Formats: sequence, structure tokens, C-alpha cells
Amino acid sequence: MGFRGFLIAALFASAAWAQPPEQAMLAVQTAAGGRVEFQVEIADTPGRRQQGLMSRRALAGNAGMLFIFGEVGPVSMWMKGTLLSLDVLFIDDDGRIVRIAPETSPESTALIPSGKPVRAVLEINAGVCRRLGIRVGDQIDRGALRAWWPAPSAPQTRYRSPSAIAAP
Repeated sequence: MGFRGFLIAALFASAAWAQPPEQAMLAVQTAAGGRVEFQVEIADTPGRRQQGLMSRRALAGNAGMLFIFGEVGPVSMWMKGTLLSLDVLFIDDDGRIVRIAPETSPESTALIPSGKPVRAVLEINAGVCRRLGIRVGDQIDRGALRAWWPAPSAPQTRYRSPSAIAAP
């Protein structure tokens, strides 16, 4: 690829990067019977996950960022370049909150591990979990997230057709 091809590829890549992240409503159903809704930006690409909420000076009270990963597994987050203190919620494949790191330290490079395999991480303003009673074990409603969040993996069952079963 010559310089011209490289330049065209770079322009397309920068145009894709400049696209604003998609947004969705995410609801948390609390064990106490409450329902809390957040308008979230979806971070579902490596570039968006890497950028996260870095350099943001404010976040609306009902806003957040949902990091969705292609595979379920343990993840770690950090606050490098993030100017806000956040509550970081780790969410498993079934949509259950499995860990909350409350009121994280802005710009810290300390790793914040999920502790368990997760599909997603939700970052919201610091103190929101405490104030609204969001706890480990609460469930998120994935209805509005179907475009980004695959159905949980079902256990594999083996099917044998009747013709494959040997007759007595």
C-alpha cells in the first residue's frame, strides 16, 4: 500500500473513531424492589473501551458508560486519565452485578479487578450505588441492550436423532 492508500485508510479510521458512541437505557432492578434507569454510552469496541470516560469533567446524574466485552472473563479497570470519581459495577453474563468498586480514585493507575468472570462493566457517578441502594446481586434489565449483549451461553446438550440409535 502506497502513501495514498495509507492516507485514505487513516482518514476512514479517524472518521470511525470520531463517531459518537451509541446510547441506550439501562435499568437496574434492585433487591429492594426499586428500578433505577441510566442513559449509558456503549463502549463495545477496543477503541471506545480504551477511551472510556477519560478527560470528562462531568457526567449527568443518570448517565454512565457501559463497557461490553466480546467474551466473558475476568477484567480489570483503572482510572488513568479519568477526572471523575466513579462507582464501577462488574456485571456477569446473566446481567447480575457481581462486584461494585465504590467511589474510585480519579486518575489512579491501581487496577480494579472484577474478581469474577464478567460480560460488562458499568461506570456511573461516585456515590450513586450507596444513595440509590444498588448492591451486589442486583440485576440489570438487558432488554434495551440486545443489539450489543448476546444471550447467555446455554449449556450444551447433545441431541441424537432416532436413526442414530441402534435398534435392539
